[in-house]
Amino acid sequence: MNNAFRYTPAVDIMVMVVGLLLVFLMAITYNSKSKSFRIFHSCTGLIILASILNIVYFAWIGSSIKPPTAVIHITHIAYYSILTITMALYNYYLAELVSIPGATMKRQAWAIWGSWDIGVILISYSVVRGPMPVLLSDGWYQLSEHNPFYILYAIGILGTMGLLLYCKDKMIKQVFWGIFASYILSFALMSIQEYHLQRSFTTASLMLPILVMMYLLHSTPYDRLTGAVNEENFEHMVRENYKNKNGIILMFLNLRDRRGVVQLTDEMSTDFYRMFPGMVKNDVLFRLNSGRYVEVFPKKQNPNYEEIIDNLIKAFDILVEKFHRDFKIVITEDVDFISATNSYAEFVSEVEERIPFNAYYKVTKKDIELFQKRQYILAELRDIEQNMDLDDERVEVFCQPVLNVRTGAYDTAEALMRLSLPLTGMVFPDQFIPLAEQEGLLPPLSRIILNKTCKAVKKILEDGYEITRVSVNYSIPEVRDEGFCRDVLSIIEENGLAYDKIAIELTESQNELDFEVVKERIDELKDMGIKFYLDDFGTGYSNMERIMELPFDIIKFDRSMVMESRRNDISREMVNSFAEMFDKLKYRVLYEGVEDEVDEEMCKDMKAKYLQGYKYSKPLPISELHKFLKKS
Repeated sequence: MNNAFRYTPAVDIMVMVVGLLLVFLMAITYNSKSKSFRIFHSCTGLIILASILNIVYFAWIGSSIKPPTAVIHITHIAYYSILTITMALYNYYLAELVSIPGATMKRQAWAIWGSWDIGVILISYSVVRGPMPVLLSDGWYQLSEHNPFYILYAIGILGTMGLLLYCKDKMIKQVFWGIFASYILSFALMSIQEYHLQRSFTTASLMLPILVMMYLLHSTPYDRLTGAVNEENFEHMVRENYKNKNGIILMFLNLRDRRGVVQLTDEMSTDFYRMFPGMVKNDVLFRLNSGRYVEVFPKKQNPNYEEIIDNLIKAFDILVEKFHRDFKIVITEDVDFISATNSYAEFVSEVEERIPFNAYYKVTKKDIELFQKRQYILAELRDIEQNMDLDDERVEVFCQPVLNVRTGAYDTAEALMRLSLPLTGMVFPDQFIPLAEQEGLLPPLSRIILNKTCKAVKKILEDGYEITRVSVNYSIPEVRDEGFCRDVLSIIEENGLAYDKIAIELTESQNELDFEVVKERIDELKDMGIKFYLDDFGTGYSNMERIMELPFDIIKFDRSMVMESRRNDISREMVNSFAEMFDKLKYRVLYEGVEDEVDEEMCKDMKAKYLQGYKYSKPLPISELHKFLKKS
């Protein structure tokens, strides 16, 4: 039986059933509708269609009542064309998956679709010019011996495997080997089929990569108990809704307690999942990180969303009463600029800091404006870091004069940082310092402040005024940096200033590991004449043993110590005891936050060597400091 092949529709029926099952699963489960997913979805649909066409084609060949020959040819051409398109899409899918650059992607697309065009032409010519297939006996068919598809198939599979190897470094190991193995098995299956003169497994061989890709890349990662989908899918959903301008409601739930511990038990997870079905249409629950979830649903399908939110809150109240757990719930509509940057997690974290535990909070316009301002400040801070300009005009130096109690003169000052930004104007430290510390953007600001302070002090001296020194604030993480001393000394040197005209203020660290490093840095700079202040003494953590071991020159008592001293005699005696101890150990004491004559006299009685506060001056631009200084 020359050119005779066996065929059974059972395999194609199975491929069709599996394909329909995959389509059904993709329809009822959440999947991010990315470009790669849409290509994958198209491949699945094409495999189903190819299976149907193959079943129909062989059924017509074996039927006593055949359709016109042209119809049979068209069916046969369509079958192989679809398979060729599917293999082309596999290559396109992989290129999209690893984000091949635009120009390369364009060349890849031309090559893929050009090959497909040539393949379809060759297949069409072979089918039309070849003999009409006939059923020889049960299961055996006489087919054309010159079908170029199987050569194209071998080229396509080997080409795809080559692309996989080329992109290996851009894929995680498990995904690469999973997809690569599926193509090896596909090629092996087709080779076995040819060896046994079969035509039953062609579509099945192309279904194997579909199954592997579904499992590795497009299976919905539902949480076993809550039914929540992971954070990556949440980000995809936000992008898609923003692009398509679909309005959504987001209900964020934080189940961490006051210690930051997640309180979600298995029983609570199950009840939590059961709370949502039936109340909302087309909703998806996402798990963002440990202890935080977000329920998202579209406005269009839920026009009564305000009523829905109220019902969800009532349902959650029942869970809270049952399990007695701390929580914070933040509810918001989608916001364009937050969706565009996919920064809902940051936004909600910021809102949560301002609300109490066990509260339901609906986001206001003010919350959005505050976050928008924060994002703007953060962008400016990053730009300041990137520019590395020590004279950046956006960073301004203010200062507060300090009174020398012994001389009655203002001969020192503290440099204070301000930002002056185009869209917001003046920005105060409480708005940007915590943000800069959190994002690791404080060092460039400190270098700018030190540079500008040095310039200002030099000008003050050149103008004939007396000034002993100006202190600049640094954080412990900055001091830990290996280049800290080098940076400080080089900036002072470049400005032609004596080292003793600059002092550095530090706040005590709770980290024992910081101690030796900080001590080493202080010793190195003190040898050059730079003075050191311990800032904010009396707030939070104070390890007296560590303070005594660090060679500070001045101890700054925080404003809270001054206020405490005014409360009663016992508090005043405690503060006075600290001051006397430091005085005996040759530390000089500076009181911050002196606001009136009562504060002033009290601090003088408690061993004050320096006084600083609004009684003497509010913070002012450092260019105005000379107004408080004496002429030489």
